[in-house]
Amino acid sequence: MSADITLYGHIRSGNSYKPALMMALTGTPFKFVEVDLVTGEQTGDAFRSKNVFAKVPMLTHGDKTIRQSATILLHLAATTGKFGSSGPDNRLAISEWLFWEQERLFVGVGRSRFFRKVVKGEPAVLAWLSTVGNDALDTMEAQLSSTDYLTGAEPTIADIASYCYARLAEEAEFDMSTRPAVVAWRKQIEALPGWASPADLLSA
Repeated sequence: MSADITLYGHIRSGNSYKPALMMALTGTPFKFVEVDLVTGEQTGDAFRSKNVFAKVPMLTHGDKTIRQSATILLHLAATTGKFGSSGPDNRLAISEWLFWEQERLFVGVGRSRFFRKVVKGEPAVLAWLSTVGNDALDTMEAQLSSTDYLTGAEPTIADIASYCYARLAEEAEFDMSTRPAVVAWRKQIEALPGWASPADLLSA
């Protein structure tokens, strides 16, 4: 696989951590470029000309530019041959979890953490996000009580995507004492060869 890979992101972005972690777990070298989210660099003309979504992460791989964290993970799985699907049914299951993660887990846990730790959120917003986040974590607990990983016996990009926000549940003030399967699963991800923290991976 070509080493000509650049990841554009930010250390406080869980979505940026997803492709960084994937590349660490697959031993894929990459260059990291920090996008200054505080000053709104991602919405400026220079960045928007490369990324119509004006969001991080963005990955360039040779002459390809890939946006959106799940799409980047799919690309990396295809090019590295790792953490991808084991067949058509597993491919569908991975897709389900990738879409679900952005709809429920990222919104419920990621946004809860943001509005508690970064920007003070309105009580009604926090209450709604708490409901979404608890539902998401309970969904994971139910699945991981019967399988080692989200789609079966082996880790996939579905696990990598979901881990990056599930790891922040306590910071978002969710009680994990009643979710032992999720806690054990997080430890399994962190025991994978190559695992590293955002601080290790997302520094220019």
